[in-house]
Amino acid sequence: MDKTKYGLLLNNSLWGSGSFVFISLISFLILPFIIKKLSIEGYGIYILITSLVGFYGILDLGLGSALIKYVAELHEKNEIERLNLYINNTVIFQGLIGLLSSIAILFFSKNILYLLNVGKENIKDATYALNLCAIGFFFTFIGGAYRSVLQGLQLYKSTSIIDSVLNLALNTFVAVVLFMGFGLVGCIVINVIVAFMSFIGYYILVKKNISSYVISFFINFKILKEIISFSFYIFLSRISGIFSTYIVRFVISFFLGPAAVTYYIVPSKLVGALGGITGGGISVIFPFSSQLGAGNNSDEIKNLFLKSSRILTAITFPMIVFISLFSEQILTIWVGVAFARQAWLVLSVISFSAFIGGMSTIPNLIILGQGNSKLIGVFSFLTIVLYIIFLPILTKLFGIIGTSFALLITNLAVIYYVIFKTTEYNHIKIKEYYNVVLKPHVVVFLMAILLYPFAILIKNQQSIMTLSVGAILMILHYIYLIKRKIIPYENIYNKLFQKA
Repeated sequence: MDKTKYGLLLNNSLWGSGSFVFISLISFLILPFIIKKLSIEGYGIYILITSLVGFYGILDLGLGSALIKYVAELHEKNEIERLNLYINNTVIFQGLIGLLSSIAILFFSKNILYLLNVGKENIKDATYALNLCAIGFFFTFIGGAYRSVLQGLQLYKSTSIIDSVLNLALNTFVAVVLFMGFGLVGCIVINVIVAFMSFIGYYILVKKNISSYVISFFINFKILKEIISFSFYIFLSRISGIFSTYIVRFVISFFLGPAAVTYYIVPSKLVGALGGITGGGISVIFPFSSQLGAGNNSDEIKNLFLKSSRILTAITFPMIVFISLFSEQILTIWVGVAFARQAWLVLSVISFSAFIGGMSTIPNLIILGQGNSKLIGVFSFLTIVLYIIFLPILTKLFGIIGTSFALLITNLAVIYYVIFKTTEYNHIKIKEYYNVVLKPHVVVFLMAILLYPFAILIKNQQSIMTLSVGAILMILHYIYLIKRKIIPYENIYNKLFQKA
């Protein structure tokens, strides 16, 4: 085992997670102020407009993920000339898609806002804000391509620093423009500026780390075809991710109006922060597994699969139990009593749903790193079908509670198939996966189910005291996992403090 490579993996993972902790903390602190200034409905409109930028994940057709793979492999083989060709072809193609997408948003802005049930009193500002957002959409596309290059080079420290600085600037200046009374339009202007600055930052870093890189507008159709062929199945994966992150917001707005979006998005932001903290850390597995795949290291890939799945589950499970059991107390302290009463069950359900869905992340990244994008496409197609069936029906019948259960049902239906197929592909027995990854948490899971009715009964009790008890239980759970060496605390500690 190459300790240098695994040291780089851990270092990248810590940087990815650390940056998201910082970003999430800033967002966590500023969010109540933003909601207060924009109102419940105004914040819902702001989220809907900025969510359109999230469609970058669909419209890039999976090219960003494909570029990460090819950059990792070509850089490992020191094929610099081909590396430049892959970068430029991806940047040009994504730039064209971004330009066409921006024009489409400008042309259909009023139709989009009409479908989202934006009221007449907000339509003027919302239209202006959406038109501005189209500009940011273009810079997000080309900036995303250069960010993928840096990830392929495994420069997660660099991307983490840029992301942290720009997200701090975004949240800070959004709060400032709201304080100064510029409202929704001012918030979108800040978003556009940040999108442009991120593009500039990523480009400068690519140029710095690949000194021979020169922008070229020549399209090599053979290389472009190769990139698109690999990325097609990733495209399906992106669609399924966009459903759970962005399309769900538009479905809620269509059936229930923008105000309902806020009651859903605030809990999902908290859960997303948790997922992003771990996701920022484990996303480095994709280029790393591509690197291992290039060297045909099947035993190391198997070890990476089991060990990383075990650590991810151990880190996230105690937090998910805590959030699920004490959702109302968390929202009461964070946003307020009235808001918590409307959204506590949503937070409880989607936190567990996110944990189930998150268990598929590492299998997907490793399979993708090995070049099997077709299998990822199958998983994603199944997820998309289930979303299409359950999301509109349950949202219409049961409101945002129905939306959260639609996500849970979909993730429960897909997770076994994902784990079964990916373990089979890597020659891992299901029993081995269960013993290594899941078995340490079975007792706590059963206890959490038994405690859930009790947690509902005490939800109206004093929030800070109840939450303190829950936090102590969570800490004890982590101590148990560290003592059992399920969480490799010593390895992380040594890396952080540079001990031998």
